[in-house]
Amino acid sequence: MKKRIVSLLLALVMVLSLVPTTVWAAENHDGQVRVIVENTTYAKADGAAWDGTLVDKWVDLAPGSSMMDCIVSALGTYSQTGAESGYISEINGLSAGDGGAASGWMGTLNDWFTNVGFKDIKAGDKLFAGDTIRVMYTTNGYGADIGGDWNTQSDTSLAALSFSEGVLTPDFASDKTAYTLTLPQGVTGIRMTATASNKNNQVYLTADGTDYRRVETVPVHNGTVLTIRCGDKAAATEWSPAITPTTYTVTVSQEGDAPQGDLDVSFKGLHNAQLASLKLYDFADGVKGDRDLLANVTPEADGYKLMMNTKLPAGDYLVEGYNAEGQCNGSLVLTVKANQDNVFTLNRVYEIYATNDSYSWVEGTDYSIDVTVTAADGTDLQAKTGVSTTYGNTRTSCLFLEGGSLSITLTPLGEKAEAYLPITTAMSSKQTVDCGAKSFGLSIPKALDITVTAPAGSTLRMGTFGSYYSYTFLEPVSQETKGDTMTASFRLPETGSQQFLRAQNPDGVTYWTFGKFTGGQELAVTRDDLHMDDDVTAASVNRFDKNVYDLGNIYLNINRQGYLNMDAGQTYELNVLRNWQAIESFMNSQIALPDAHYRVLSLDGGDSDVVTITPDANNSCLATMTANRPGTAIVQVTYDAMTFVQGMGGKDFSAIWPEFTGVFVVSVGADGSSIQTNTFIDRPTVNITKDEQKYLDAEHDILFYVGTQGASYSFTPQEGCTVTVARSTVTDKMTFNGFTSQGVSVDKNGQVTVTGLTTGRHILRIEKDGMAAYQVITARGVSYDIIDADGNVLPQDAELVPGQAVKVQFHDLVSPKEKISGVYNFNFSLVYLDAQGSKYQTNPGTPFGQYDFSSNPVRQLLSVTIPETAEGYSYDLTGTIRVGGFGGIPTHRGVSYRSGMDRQYGSTTAAVLTRLPELVLPLTGWHVHDVEQKIAAIGEVTLDSEEAIQAARTAYDALRQERKEQVSNYDVLVAAEARLAQLQDEAVANVEALINAIGQPVTPASRAAVEAARAAYDALAQKLQERVGNYDVLLAAEARLAELNAENIYKTTGDFIVSKGAPVTGSIGGEWAVLGLARSGRDIPGADDYYASVEEYVQKAMDENGRLNRSRSTENSRLILALTAMGKDVTHVAGRNLLDGLDSMSFITKQSVNGPVWALLALDSHDYPVSGDVTREKLVRAILDTQREDGSWPVIASSQVPDVDMTAMAIQALAPYYDNAQVKAAVDAALTFLAGAQNADGTFSEIPGTAASAESTAQVIVALTALDIDPTADSRFVKSGVSVVDALCGFYVTGGGFRHLMDDADVDGMATEQGYYALAAYYRLIAGKTSLYDMSDVTITVTPDQPVTPDQPAKPDAPRTGDESPVLVWMGMAALAGAAVLLMQNKKKRA
Repeated sequence: MKKRIVSLLLALVMVLSLVPTTVWAAENHDGQVRVIVENTTYAKADGAAWDGTLVDKWVDLAPGSSMMDCIVSALGTYSQTGAESGYISEINGLSAGDGGAASGWMGTLNDWFTNVGFKDIKAGDKLFAGDTIRVMYTTNGYGADIGGDWNTQSDTSLAALSFSEGVLTPDFASDKTAYTLTLPQGVTGIRMTATASNKNNQVYLTADGTDYRRVETVPVHNGTVLTIRCGDKAAATEWSPAITPTTYTVTVSQEGDAPQGDLDVSFKGLHNAQLASLKLYDFADGVKGDRDLLANVTPEADGYKLMMNTKLPAGDYLVEGYNAEGQCNGSLVLTVKANQDNVFTLNRVYEIYATNDSYSWVEGTDYSIDVTVTAADGTDLQAKTGVSTTYGNTRTSCLFLEGGSLSITLTPLGEKAEAYLPITTAMSSKQTVDCGAKSFGLSIPKALDITVTAPAGSTLRMGTFGSYYSYTFLEPVSQETKGDTMTASFRLPETGSQQFLRAQNPDGVTYWTFGKFTGGQELAVTRDDLHMDDDVTAASVNRFDKNVYDLGNIYLNINRQGYLNMDAGQTYELNVLRNWQAIESFMNSQIALPDAHYRVLSLDGGDSDVVTITPDANNSCLATMTANRPGTAIVQVTYDAMTFVQGMGGKDFSAIWPEFTGVFVVSVGADGSSIQTNTFIDRPTVNITKDEQKYLDAEHDILFYVGTQGASYSFTPQEGCTVTVARSTVTDKMTFNGFTSQGVSVDKNGQVTVTGLTTGRHILRIEKDGMAAYQVITARGVSYDIIDADGNVLPQDAELVPGQAVKVQFHDLVSPKEKISGVYNFNFSLVYLDAQGSKYQTNPGTPFGQYDFSSNPVRQLLSVTIPETAEGYSYDLTGTIRVGGFGGIPTHRGVSYRSGMDRQYGSTTAAVLTRLPELVLPLTGWHVHDVEQKIAAIGEVTLDSEEAIQAARTAYDALRQERKEQVSNYDVLVAAEARLAQLQDEAVANVEALINAIGQPVTPASRAAVEAARAAYDALAQKLQERVGNYDVLLAAEARLAELNAENIYKTTGDFIVSKGAPVTGSIGGEWAVLGLARSGRDIPGADDYYASVEEYVQKAMDENGRLNRSRSTENSRLILALTAMGKDVTHVAGRNLLDGLDSMSFITKQSVNGPVWALLALDSHDYPVSGDVTREKLVRAILDTQREDGSWPVIASSQVPDVDMTAMAIQALAPYYDNAQVKAAVDAALTFLAGAQNADGTFSEIPGTAASAESTAQVIVALTALDIDPTADSRFVKSGVSVVDALCGFYVTGGGFRHLMDDADVDGMATEQGYYALAAYYRLIAGKTSLYDMSDVTITVTPDQPVTPDQPAKPDAPRTGDESPVLVWMGMAALAGAAVLLMQNKKKRA
């Protein structure tokens, strides 16, 4: 009776869960279930018929089939007993009761011992594709040993819980029931794996009210709550009483999103008399929901308006706006997002209509209305129009979003489409803010048909120009080219706005004309208009004659520093404004735009891709800058010349003056704006009210200077900063050549002074803690004349007297604040002050001084009266430019072609701008005094005194004769010149001697001498450098050193060896070339041909003992090494075994030390077996016994001559046995010998004291790398800073290969091959690979018909890349295991 109860119990619990454990592979097994049959509780060693996993396979799930059917199908040919009766008692010979009284077969469905039998769980009912059926053998407690304990069924906890995506917090623990699952953005579905602590309890998963099986993907969103229950009452049976389930909750949190339904949303802009109310609906996949989400929301006060506040989940919503009469005025689709301020301020256009023919045109019949509303980020809000009745007129209306943009287009329909054109009105993102409700009555314009002819190849555009820089560009309706002329047809709207024609031609300049054109008008643009027959690159065209109202400057919308920070992927709208603008008058300001060009440079002046700048298709003065990758770049902006028919002051407007090229710096991912640069500028006589007025402005503050040395600029950045400067060079364009510290000095107080700022733009780089900020500086050289009361220009050496009145006429001053389409800043003048505060000013109080300042000499004429009380040798004045108008942030930096801009932008940083050159008006005696001061300033004469001496000499020579005689210290100047000449001669001779000291040939050991000569040469002034007679020797030496780069030599020598074609059997051009190429990972040219030659050689040369030479075992050794490196089977070459020739110690030692060394290297190269009377111990002993007392080895044992090559080769052979105490002592002694034998230049000689050779040097490198010693880093083998690898490079012959001796001219074959494989050994070491002769990393392709012997089991062919055969994997593992055993045996022998 007991057995029957047990059998029934086993049959009942032998089933699988209704809520399955997740099986990820189900996705790849549609229509199948997984069946696992295993015995993990009763070991075969304890009497079981078998143990482990018997079956693990996927089987088809047929309609109506049961779990039992799936198990039988999976078992296949394995035996089973009882499936037909509903209880399996035996599988493959393992039966119930074999493992004990309570043993037998049980099972789970997805880790749950189900409450019905196998046959009762059917497909489509409780069994589904993807489920896992696990049949297990139990020996203890009817399943306690496999997860189902009947005594602890009240434990309804989970043992494990995990998900296919995301991070679960806190970490899972059975006693914790509340969790958060954080998912990456974009994840919309997950799968769960949950295992009950007691698998008799079932696990259920519910999400959003829907039950899911664990193999199913559960759809989730931010805020989804997953409910997981274990041990539900539904699992109760007569053996399993009702139990209390444990419930776990997991809340999904999407990264970057707030919980769904918890986002604060506000709708503003409501007003009872305007937009009176809103309705809000879900809008998923373009479908409007059926419930007003604001139906229960009460409006709240928001100033004089109302707003509605609610909470919503992220998503799209359709908002409808209604007026007080209940009319729907239109709708928009708004997107609620996490991590943004979801405040939407709505407004309306309450009427849109056509005014044509006294408002008689009818919408839908005569015209249509299209409305586009976009958000601030450019998103189309899918606007739909509505209607609104105003003053009895019911017209189309729409909603718009404040801070977004609005575009309304009225398009004529039917017959009216023939004679009229669409009209569009728009409001920018700025214009929609606080604008109130709007009304648009538009007159649909008549079409003007205009024909334009122009030279072939031109690009023509016409359009309209609005009152806010609003250019509307129209392409031709049609165009054709016949011969040299193209004809284009345009349809322009007849509007009140100005119209324009622009013509561009790659062979000419840009042409503009404005006007009010008429229908049928024909316009012509000629070659002369485009200057196509002129040289457009010549200064006469590119710069034109200076228009009285023209200056080729530029303004950019960056900032005062000219330094912008961006993040990768970010965009920036660039707006370029020509300065002067090409206008037709002060007031109307019709503006012709030039063609702008952009270049992005690296900090050293080359091209850069840190950012990309894409000009607008019609207006290149508008561009989009996109940040591509981290880095810093310099951006240069220029523009072309153009003609403007209505241009003020003349129709020709120059290209940008090269010195005014627009410049700014942009950093991506390296924001240095936190650095306190403190780039201030003094602004005397002005009340500073804003911080920005203290700072130097990149565009408005020009540093003017007199002379040729350039301007200087001083500032004090925060402590710890380093300052460098990139100075521009200006010719017909502006160029940069990188940053330098030359001309940058720092005083004890931390004040930095930068000198040499000549005409152009320059960039300061201020670095601190690895970050950098930048400041662009504009400088300009000027001159002036002094004019007496009679209008005569005084000579340069004139001297004035107190009380004298003069005028100072400046040349080349330009206005740093020119006209930008406006009439502000009337007063514009130079202001100079003396030490007592007396002021002198140009055109005081005269308006319009700004407009022609740069071209009208009168504006640059300053009247000065020297005070009667003036003392000393000069009357000194400091100056600035004073402007009227408005101070503050320059408003041009806030304008935008895209969003519209006011025409009256003209304010500046401050009322006082820039720094004018100091005026020094010489008084009686000034020139003699100046010369004496310059001579006294020379001081002790050094090579650095030349500038001071030359300044004194120039000043002296410029004196009149009578004044020269008054100079009291002229003899000091003469003596200084003589001493300087002597020092210069000595300096030139010293450099020439240093160059001669380099010697020949140039090797890495020459580096110090070359660098010393270069440093001395560079320290010379340029004119002294020109006197160095052997400078070409220095250049050649530097070129040779640059060539002696190990990596370059390694490659070129490999290429050289490959270029020689297929190797041939033999020492030179044969095996050593093969070894070097193979161990370098390079293909061997003609490898098959070479191997064929080897086979032929073996057939002919090998005797009956397997020897290739009766006297030299090294013939066999060399060939073994080469073939092993190639992956060839050395035991089967032309049917012969190369190892056979290394079976006799007496034969091997015929070559004294050489034989054992190379035999040991060959045998150890791939752990080959020894034979005959040869053992590794004997070979090692043979080598050790021939070592000399000084640690070296001779070539012949009896010789007393130490041989470096042989010593290095012996180390190579002994290296694998270095752990042996005797071997270690011998090798250490040999290393000491080699370190002492190394030449002073890092090379080695075969016999110390003789000429150095490439071969000896190469062998030492191989020896060191065999011991894992870096030959470039071990101080024992670095002499005077030259390593042994560097020394080997000294033997390199240009083009590839090595010479034998340093004085040889030609490539030597042996030197080349040994030098090459030495470099292979070195680069293998630093790459972490095996040593040159340790070829355990090489896969040997075993010849298929190789005979199998007890000593050498057959090896399978190496699998090709990509093979995944389990048999190959098993065989590979077996081979590895065998190799490990053999290795251990060998190591024991070696010890």
